[in-house]
Amino acid sequence: MSAALAFTDLNISRSGQPIVHDVSAEVMPASWFGVIGANGSGKTTLLRAIAGRLPIARGSCALFGAECA
Repeated sequence: MSAALAFTDLNISRSGQPIVHDVSAEVMPASWFGVIGANGSGKTTLLRAIAGRLPIARGSCALFGAECA
């Protein structure tokens, strides 16, 4: 079974400042996941990039095998 969400070595920058560094994960279909971290650690930035609202600087992200925008 392939992953519902998979991202590998994801890097995200905002205003030229690197925010998220080399994050990788796989989430299988029909399962729950959470993003945990301190305030300002990039949780919302990561989710916005996965949703296509922010550009991914480096790495790959796929939803059900289709590349994230």
